[in-house]
Amino acid sequence: MFSQRRIQLFFLMFAVGISLFFALRFLFLLNNFFNLSVQAPAKVSQWEIEEIGNRWAVRAIYSAEYQGKVWLGATLLKDQLFLNEEIAFRALQDLSKKNWVAWINPSNPAYSSLEKTFPLNLLIRALVSISVLIYFYVFRKWFNNKFLIS
Repeated sequence: MFSQRRIQLFFLMFAVGISLFFALRFLFLLNNFFNLSVQAPAKVSQWEIEEIGNRWAVRAIYSAEYQGKVWLGATLLKDQLFLNEEIAFRALQDLSKKNWVAWINPSNPAYSSLEKTFPLNLLIRALVSISVLIYFYVFRKWFNNKFLIS
């Protein structure tokens, strides 16, 4: 059977894995957020509606001029997910009337996006998972001192 120490170690390792997953994803997206530092006017040439799971999103295919070259890009507008295709189509009509700005990575202009959002959701998940990790570690120390060593 499993001993109490193995169960504690399992929960601790599980919490470490989840914490690392969210922290590394957050750091990757944070790096992308800061690398997209240059703005350039973008001309959207094509709009598409794409199903993501049970939601619908709008994809924009665009071009932007930076350093005398025209760079092509595509962005799936993830900040706006819709419940059905009809609502997404209505939103697409409104989005197509807007003037767009592309965020460009100056060290790699082939990487650009029409959206630049701080990964707040992942930051919260990383902090919560790290808090759970600390809780399991402190609880394990307290449990071992209180019940196993006495």
